[in-house]
Amino acid sequence: MKKSGHISLLIALACFCALAQTSSDSSQAPMHQRGNRMYNTKTVEKVKGTIVSIDSIVHAGRYPGFIYLIVNTPAETTTVFIGPSWFVNEQKLKMKSGDSVQVTGARVSLEGRPVIIARQVMVGNVGIMLRDAQGVPLWRGGRGGR
Repeated sequence: MKKSGHISLLIALACFCALAQTSSDSSQAPMHQRGNRMYNTKTVEKVKGTIVSIDSIVHAGRYPGFIYLIVNTPAETTTVFIGPSWFVNEQKLKMKSGDSVQVTGARVSLEGRPVIIARQVMVGNVGIMLRDAQGVPLWRGGRGGR
């Protein structure tokens, strides 16, 4: 997957990231106002593959950068949305290109391209939880939305 050919996907992902940071109490907010509104519990799946690259989207304003992976599976190469860089960097999980990875998350479509919004990421025996079972980000209410 070449970066230059996926600018519109990255812009859509950046917009999603901004929405994820502006969520209020998910249980009280209407669906259109939820930061996790794209996470679909009906499309949750596990994929295993190899990390091709680890990248981040940095956008202006009060929002932090967001980390995403490009993962090569036996079936495809796909983008995996992980979460805000401050949250991911505070975890014990260390990832690098070439690592085998297992991702549990919801498959969605952004700009007509498949993206997995990760709920859990495992590299070897170490993993991180990013969202609860309903897709609500565990970083919600954290320092990233300052």
